[in-house]
Amino acid sequence: MNIINEAFVENANATAVDTPPEFDEWALSGLTKEKCVQNKSLARQGKREISRTESQASTTARSSSRTSSTSMYLPWPWFGLFDMFSFLTTSGLLPATVNMKTTHIRFFKFWCIRISVTTIPVLWETFIWVPSVLTSKKTTGGPAKRRDLQKLKVPGRFSAEVSRPVFPPSPAETNLKAMFTPDSQCKAENSTFLKPSTHNIFCCFCRDGGTLYDCYRCPRAVCETCVITPQQSRQRIQEPDVLFICPGCHEKRGNYRSESDSIMPYFGFEDTKGTPILTVPATINGHVEMSSRSQVCSDSVLILHFVLKGLQPSGSPAPIMREALEPYGPNGTIQYHEIIFDFGTDEKLDTHVKSMTKLVDEVRRCQYERVEVFIYTHSETVRGDIWGGFENDTSIGKGRNKVITPGEPVAYSVDDFFAGLFVGGIEDHIQGATLWMLVCGHTIREPLAFKSFKGCVKRFKLEHTFAFGAELFHASLTTPLITTYVDRVLIEGFDVQEVMQDLLLSCPRLAMHARIVHLHITNGTFPRRQPTIVEYNQGFMRVPKGPVSLTTTAYTYFHENNRPFGNALPCQCSKCMCVRTWKRVTSNISTSDESKFVCWKCKNTITYTRPAQSSIILFSQGYRGTSSVSGKLVTKGHRAAGSGWLVSATVESGAVADEVCDDVC
Repeated sequence: MNIINEAFVENANATAVDTPPEFDEWALSGLTKEKCVQNKSLARQGKREISRTESQASTTARSSSRTSSTSMYLPWPWFGLFDMFSFLTTSGLLPATVNMKTTHIRFFKFWCIRISVTTIPVLWETFIWVPSVLTSKKTTGGPAKRRDLQKLKVPGRFSAEVSRPVFPPSPAETNLKAMFTPDSQCKAENSTFLKPSTHNIFCCFCRDGGTLYDCYRCPRAVCETCVITPQQSRQRIQEPDVLFICPGCHEKRGNYRSESDSIMPYFGFEDTKGTPILTVPATINGHVEMSSRSQVCSDSVLILHFVLKGLQPSGSPAPIMREALEPYGPNGTIQYHEIIFDFGTDEKLDTHVKSMTKLVDEVRRCQYERVEVFIYTHSETVRGDIWGGFENDTSIGKGRNKVITPGEPVAYSVDDFFAGLFVGGIEDHIQGATLWMLVCGHTIREPLAFKSFKGCVKRFKLEHTFAFGAELFHASLTTPLITTYVDRVLIEGFDVQEVMQDLLLSCPRLAMHARIVHLHITNGTFPRRQPTIVEYNQGFMRVPKGPVSLTTTAYTYFHENNRPFGNALPCQCSKCMCVRTWKRVTSNISTSDESKFVCWKCKNTITYTRPAQSSIILFSQGYRGTSSVSGKLVTKGHRAAGSGWLVSATVESGAVADEVCDDVC
């Protein structure tokens, strides 16, 4: 008796498009074209006997699966079909009047042949023979067609008339004289000192809060746990005529005195004439964890995170910056805004302008001392254009049969991209900001694109800009650089130029991956932040003077054995095709302008030359260890490899060319 009717087999024949014409399912299955007849009474009787025959059926299925391997050679996944048929038969879903063993084998043969003909080659290639796996890409580069920004509904975009104050008034621009107050200790030197307008809310020793003493010479504060005073003097030091000086300023003040003066003990509290209030010196209980020029800032920071639609925001280090700053900022001082942008068409551009206008209304309610801007998108591989969005999606069909085809990516020239991204008034809020350009290096590799990029940096008055030169750039590798930047610049209050070497040393993986390009506008007219500790110690602020200029500095990591003069040494020899067979034959890279490598297998030679007008910083000669004889630190190995950074800098005028503005406007 057949359990598979004729219509079922005919439908199987119609759907088996990959089956060769010479295959006949009737002959392969051993079934006939007789109609299926089901005895309902016997079926009901079979259902009542399910519990009694269930164990027997499963035993039969297992024995049949073992014996079937002797008559047919089938891959192991198809044994599961046999067990599935046993379940259908014992549960009553299939007729129970057939020969169990014969039907099992027939059904098993039929479907194994049917499935093996159509799907085994695909599954075999997918799970067994093909070792590659398709995963999502993390790099930020790819081809895209260019589109011109036809319209931009922002009148007077680059006009100087639209300039609203966003930052708090800068001390250097408003009331500079009020910041200079005579000091009794400095009158003999006929000098003045800067008076801080605000103070830190965390102790510079333990980085914790509590009862703080504010230094009258700098913005630092020290808690009562780290500076211990006698119990009988606690009430006296709280009086308004008593001034507190932190240990760092006390140390610097002692360094400025003549050699004849002896170093004074640290009392901590003094009156307006400089006379110590305490009868005995104060006890410093805290441990110095930072440098003498560090502080613990809690400045208000605005983070703008621009992410191209379709990219995962978690791939950018912007959220990490927010999380690193939150422990040091009171509620509301760290504002983070994530903007998913797509202005690939005119309609999408209008939507983007409206969303940015709404964001500006929210940002305008607060004032920020620092602004950090992240741009996370793709770059075009040929011209260095930047992806701005996608065309409209197209659809075919209706309902469940509807198929949606995503729109093609759209790339804009660098000028058009920034003109379309910074709209709605947000361009006024990013003056003096730090820009992190998280795109592939095609934008800075192509001369025309990089020239336009520098023009946009000048036009929007971005004080610091970081870009990266990797052809297939991974934004996640910048995480150590970002965290060090947060710690040294945003928290400890250093200028970027002062801690640039610390930033470079913190990211060895990024160093091997990409060249770091830093653009810095000097003598800019954008609002300044609070003075640094160095400026407080020197007694004056650096007021911008002279013409505005743009300094472009490229930092390229080199390693004498792996990355000669910043060039990636090939993993494979192009002549003998062997892997890692290079041997350096030249002397130290720090004293030579040429580096030569020879393949010890085929004697193939590669020569690298040192870039012109480049200097070396942070040079380290190999690995150091302790000598077993002298006990001193020595260089291990006869020819230890050195590493460091090649630095090349160019300075150009910071003024924006008129023709560039005309083209963009």
